[in-house]
Amino acid sequence: MGFSDPLEALSAAKSNPPDVLIADVLMPKMNGIDLALRTKTLSPSTKVLILTALMDVGELIGQARGYDFDILQKPFPPPELVTKLKSLSAND
Repeated sequence: MGFSDPLEALSAAKSNPPDVLIADVLMPKMNGIDLALRTKTLSPSTKVLILTALMDVGELIGQARGYDFDILQKPFPPPELVTKLKSLSAND
């Protein structure tokens, strides 16, 4: 399921926790790190992939201490995304 509004995604995660959350760092209403943290609170087993075009996400990732979030730097070729998702699924 896909969402363009992170608040809608979070609401949906309450009743149907995702296996994998893919979130961009920069989103309206809530950044991807905050969405990931709130989703992990609801569903600790959810895997998280953060997408970003920012060169320095260290401060934002610092908010996620104690969580193992994967990061994919944009731009990336589609096969790289597929490989990353397969890697996340293999870690179940």
